[in-house]
Amino acid sequence: MNEHNEPAQDPVEPAREGDTKEESPEQSCCHRPGCYERFTPAPQSPHQKYCSLECYNAMRTVLIREERWRKRLQKKAGPNDAFE
Repeated sequence: MNEHNEPAQDPVEPAREGDTKEESPEQSCCHRPGCYERFTPAPQSPHQKYCSLECYNAMRTVLIREERWRKRLQKKAGPNDAFE
């Protein structure tokens, strides 16, 4: 007890980098690199990976671009060249 007859409070340890405060066990983190938004998946889509339509569309664009890049590389390499 302190001088005003109040119970002593434990000092609160500050949050450290990388620590997450669990608000709900149902919280997920966005799968888009660089986006650390936490969200609760909708009941109709419990396996939701992205926090928003913008993150989903950004990842979709990147995946499409990478697929086109791979196809161009395969055309340049020719059918007899093997990737290693």
